[in-house]
Amino acid sequence: MDDICKLLRSTGYSSQPGAKRPPNYPESYFQRVPINETFISMVIGRLRSDDIYNQVGVRGP
Repeated sequence: MDDICKLLRSTGYSSQPGAKRPPNYPESYFQRVPINETFISMVIGRLRSDDIYNQVGVRGP
C-alpha cells in the first residue's frame, strides 16, 4: 500500500528554482487515476451551491 501511495503522490514536478515543468503537467498527473464525470459534476455543484464556510445561520455583529 505504501508503494501505491508513493506512486500516486509522485508528480514529477520539482519546485526547485530553474526546474522545468514535466511535459503535460498537470493533465497527465490527474489522468493517472480516472474519476467519474458525474462525481466531478456533483462536487462542483455542491461547491457552487453550498455555503463553503457552513455558516448559513451565523452572522457577525
